[in-house]
Amino acid sequence: MSGVISSILKKMRVPASRWSGDDRATFSVFFAVALAPLAMIGAMMVDYSSVSRMRQTLQSAADSAVLAASRLNDADNARVATAERIFNSLLSPSQLAAVSSATFTMDNGANTIMANISASVPTFMPKIVMQQLSPLTVNSASAVAKPEVKQLDVVMCIDATGSMSGTLNAVKTNALNFESNLNSEL
Repeated sequence: MSGVISSILKKMRVPASRWSGDDRATFSVFFAVALAPLAMIGAMMVDYSSVSRMRQTLQSAADSAVLAASRLNDADNARVATAERIFNSLLSPSQLAAVSSATFTMDNGANTIMANISASVPTFMPKIVMQQLSPLTVNSASAVAKPEVKQLDVVMCIDATGSMSGTLNAVKTNALNFESNLNSEL
């Protein structure tokens, strides 16, 4: 039995010694060995660009939503609802499907509207090498534009004597519309 094994080993040594001097297939062997790591690096680049693009899209949508809501002259809950509506309208259905949570809040003093967005982006890499979903979080905040409230006291003195009877009706109408006209001018 040992004679059979030794004859097989002798036959195997001959081709091995012949290959050691042959360099015609060196590139093919190198390429075959390097192909798997190169494919992984390519897949990692695709994943990185996909996650970066999604992060940029979510950040832009969150920034636009909180900025638009902060400029409204509405109640705080209306600002939050507007921010949510704008955020959802800026994303495609596939991007919205990746969003796991989108929270818009006002701080206690109602001076800032904030967004906290969490998403999971599917990856191209096999599950053996990397996670199937890449988590990402985006935050945004904007100061609320509060209009200045101007205190204005207005006193009107209307002459209602007989000499003013011709213009008294016009003065009454203008006095009744004074508040709305003043607010529209301010």
